Amino acid sequence: MLRLFRQKRYAILRPSTKLKSLLGYLLLELGLVVAGILIAFKINVSNENAKLRKTETALLAGIRSDLLTDTLDLSANISGMRNAIRSDSILLYKLLNPPSNHDSDIAILLHYSINSSWRLTLRTAHFLEARTKGLSIIENQKLRAKVLHMYEFTLPNAEHYINESAFYDFHTIINQGAKEYLAYGQAGYFFSENNYSLVLNDRHLTYCLKRSQNMKVSLLQDVYQPTLQEIKALALDIENYLEKRD
Repeated sequence: MLRLFRQKRYAILRPSTKLKSLLGYLLLELGLVVAGILIAFKINVSNENAKLRKTETALLAGIRSDLLTDTLDLSANISGMRNAIRSDSILLYKLLNPPSNHDSDIAILLHYSINSSWRLTLRTAHFLEARTKGLSIIENQKLRAKVLHMYEFTLPNAEHYINESAFYDFHTIINQGAKEYLAYGQAGYFFSENNYSLVLNDRHLTYCLKRSQNMKVSLLQDVYQPTLQEIKALALDIENYLEKRD
């Protein structure tokens, strides 16, 4: 009787073969579900990363394109500035060593010195788009820092100095010196005989011309050329980064 009771108790305590099979099946199902979720999550993360990298590539390519266009504008301005500096040198030489006869080139050179002007409008559309989407989209931290420095510091400063700063306002200086000497006729700009004589003897005009020329040289050396080199360097860094990504 005792033996029969023990056998029944052990039978109750030990799971049946069917129960073991069902438990194993449930565990297998659970494992498959978890594995499926993990795989789906990994695929989703991978797809999101791929989208981010695609967006990053497009934005960096756009920023590089903007920078390269800026280099063309800067180069054109630099060329014009150099021509103006050379023109000022010729004008100063003629004023300090006046020819015996009326020299009409002096009026032309003075008009060029008064009216030569360059403005700079740099392109920021792709950077602004990147900032809107979050600059962290640029995965490389060093490159991100360089892009941020370019658009938050270098380019705004260049635009300010070239377009607005009184420190490089050579237009006002030369206009103060030129007064109302120039007249315009069918042959272009010219001096009356009286004004021609006044120009040759106006030491203040010579001083203003020299000061204006020095401002142009300073603007060229301290703003234009460093900005151009920094833009070219960043454009090259972006190009190398994108090539490595491919």
